[in-house]
Amino acid sequence: MLAPVAEDSPVIRSRANAQLKDARAVARGREGGRVLLEGARLVADALRPESPLVVESVLVREGEEPPSAPPGTVRFVAPAALDGVGTLRTTPPVVAVASVPAPRGADALAERLAAAGSTALVVCVSGVADHGNLGALARSAEATGADAFVVAGAGDCAAGAVGNGVVRRGVVATSLGTSGVVFAHSEAP
Repeated sequence: MLAPVAEDSPVIRSRANAQLKDARAVARGREGGRVLLEGARLVADALRPESPLVVESVLVREGEEPPSAPPGTVRFVAPAALDGVGTLRTTPPVVAVASVPAPRGADALAERLAAAGSTALVVCVSGVADHGNLGALARSAEATGADAFVVAGAGDCAAGAVGNGVVRRGVVATSLGTSGVVFAHSEAP
């Protein structure tokens, strides 16, 4: 984890900058427990007080409006230096590196379903290869009032879903691959 840098710091102009290298490593999945959020909406969602994510750094393309973020987390980056950070064909003007809290375990899913009773609506998906599609499915499940969102297979997609905004109250994402993982929003650790 890198130390926060003040917003009045010089614009990052080199692709070899430590924060850009860190963001690329996170995007490639080389930094366990951390995700790269790509796009202003995802970054804004992660910066909300109820988000379980801890935003470590926000990288903003030079000339763009930065999001409202804690002091010391925003750095402006020259467009040529920001290009290629992330997994999208075109790097959005705002990206952020965030820490993901440890999953609470299968008990979170059981608690959620017990609270819903016999009318629980559980959306189950399997083998979704694109985390963007997984995020869209999770948002659709949330919009329909689903009590749980279960992901089978492609465990890294569950982590990708968190990076794509599956961080809202009431949405539980579960990966049932070689190791079962449950992601759930919680007001308390």
